[in-house]
Amino acid sequence: MTVTIFDHKLSSSTHNIYDVNFFGVCIRTLVTNCPSMVESWISEIKLIHRQKLGRLIVGLDIEHHPNFNYKNEHPVATLQLCVGHRCLIFQVIHAPDIPQCLEDFLLNDKYSFVGVRVDEDAEKLKNDYNLSVGNAIDLRTLAAEQVDVLGMNMKELKQAGLKGLSERVLGKKLEKPKKIQLSNWDNRKLSSHQVQYACLDAFVSFEIARTLEKNPASFMSSSQPRSFILKTHSSTIMKKKATKMTEDISDHVTIHHVNYQSGGSMKSQNWSTGSGSNRATGGSRKDYHCTYCDMDGHYIEGCFFIHGFPPWHRFHGKDVKQKGKKTTAH
Repeated sequence: MTVTIFDHKLSSSTHNIYDVNFFGVCIRTLVTNCPSMVESWISEIKLIHRQKLGRLIVGLDIEHHPNFNYKNEHPVATLQLCVGHRCLIFQVIHAPDIPQCLEDFLLNDKYSFVGVRVDEDAEKLKNDYNLSVGNAIDLRTLAAEQVDVLGMNMKELKQAGLKGLSERVLGKKLEKPKKIQLSNWDNRKLSSHQVQYACLDAFVSFEIARTLEKNPASFMSSSQPRSFILKTHSSTIMKKKATKMTEDISDHVTIHHVNYQSGGSMKSQNWSTGSGSNRATGGSRKDYHCTYCDMDGHYIEGCFFIHGFPPWHRFHGKDVKQKGKKTTAH
């Protein structure tokens, strides 16, 4: 199957973890109504992508109970954010409050919040929760720069939805069942189908923008309004990205030791850095590999400096695989 979902079934009333697999790509998804979990997710995103915070792309989408009567509009039920292979589904309708860090995150105009008709989503967030999005960018505007390559005319592009753009840009079919789209998003417990639907809307939005960004020519046009294009389009930035990629490839990190307790909480030893390796002091020598950090094919830089993890990242012992030898990551 091209799309699957795995429910971790955490014993928590405030959050759960799902792994959504989309054509071989695993998106770890946090579903929560808890402000502190949102804070943890944002903190981890900033840590993982700390060298990209000036040009961060964020897939954004919302879901709400269907509005069958224009006089009785339902508020946003879930806010979905996706960066890389990490997705947040914040059940804002059930949250006791909205954390300040989320307000600041959305308002940061250095971040590009992308989606189809994302300006409408931003307007609804503002109307329902007074949440402002600093830099909302419609994917169709980005795609317009490559309309000939995509084999679409401007009329087709203007009418395109996320499903159509996914097929044109990614070459991947995104299923958007009406039954799920029109389901009750106000439910405190979302179904796996709803989680998958919500996650993929945000992830595919992110992935389309990331794919379009690979072609710098599509971001060079000065004729487009500044607010409609990603803000880091210069050839200098592209050269820096290429240099950084080379540095990342050559940067080897060796992880020696991570302790975990049988209850699932994780704690660290004291770490020190030297000559491309990290050494743990104290305790017996064991070699463990954090599957969460390795999900994208590389380790989170500095991850081993912050064990234990943020609360939503604390899984059961089975999520930490023991290695017989030292684990070296790129």
